[in-house]
Amino acid sequence: MLAQQLTLELDVTRLWLAFTYPGAHKRLAGDLPVDQHRQVPWHQIGRPRLSAINTLWVVLKRGPDDLLVAEAERVLQHPLVEDDTISSLNSAIAVLVYADRLESAAAWCGRLQTAATERHASTWNALFTSTRALIALRRGSLRCAAEAAEGALRSMSVEAWGVEIGLPLATAIEARAAMRDHAASAELVNSPVPPGLFETRFGLHYLYARGRHYLATGYYDAALADLIECGEKAQEWDLDSPTLAPWRTGAVEVWLQRGQRERASRLADEHLALVKRGRRRTLGGGAAGPGHDAALVPAGGPAGHGGRHAADRRGPLRAGPDPGSSCAARTSSRARPRRPGCWSGKRGGWPARAVPRGCAPR
Repeated sequence: MLAQQLTLELDVTRLWLAFTYPGAHKRLAGDLPVDQHRQVPWHQIGRPRLSAINTLWVVLKRGPDDLLVAEAERVLQHPLVEDDTISSLNSAIAVLVYADRLESAAAWCGRLQTAATERHASTWNALFTSTRALIALRRGSLRCAAEAAEGALRSMSVEAWGVEIGLPLATAIEARAAMRDHAASAELVNSPVPPGLFETRFGLHYLYARGRHYLATGYYDAALADLIECGEKAQEWDLDSPTLAPWRTGAVEVWLQRGQRERASRLADEHLALVKRGRRRTLGGGAAGPGHDAALVPAGGPAGHGGRHAADRRGPLRAGPDPGSSCAARTSSRARPRRPGCWSGKRGGWPARAVPRGCAPR
């Protein structure tokens, strides 16, 4: 029994390292076979934890499908809510998010967050609030996404978050950028982050979001640098999927702004191919959700896109105000792009409201 438990803990740790620090894991251990733990015997003690973490890793590496979604939901249907299971339960919800099963993800996240609140478990609550913010972003609820993400950031210190701060920070940046709340997104972008963030999958979320901020504020060189870096890392780590960070859509907008239509068209075609492949796996060729055939670029540009990412469902950020957002406040001056400094380790510092209402329209 002890040997079984030790083997389980080693497997869980190895998979956690593989999808949290993919670059470091690849250097240390090489590529892990995708199907190594695909079929996990449920009668073995502790296996739901391994199943949830493995399922997320497979989704990140290969994309979602119906079997992986079902496996994640089986884990969530038999939750043992304890300190050592919170990460795996959150991983199971992440599978649903990346598979675009947002209604199911929101329901499970709400139940688990209620359990966290009842137990006065602030760390659990922060993690589930961050996940709830990501779900809201992908459903197009920008204000809800921004406020939930900023609430998650305020609920724990920077030290307590560690590299996982990248997810709520990315969600807040992307939501504020999409709302044209440029002062707020700039304040978030200029917040220091742990240096190790950019070696994690959370760093992919962050680079994509920061690229969207620079794109929305017209700093195309900075936007392209972040989006290309996001893409290069995703490809190097074999995590290049529109469900994680659809970096090509932002790069397409930059190339169109520069009149590079051939480059834009090539990237748009690559994005479409990845999305269509994901659709076939997840839904057997059926529609993958609302807005998946929305245009990627204005009429006359490259082919439309079918990404699952909420910001991309709305099309280019500079096309006009988000119809679902009540916040139309924008800044009269553009935020100067600046790479975040090294992690200061300061506690708190997240504003209760990132930008005053009523800014002059741009």
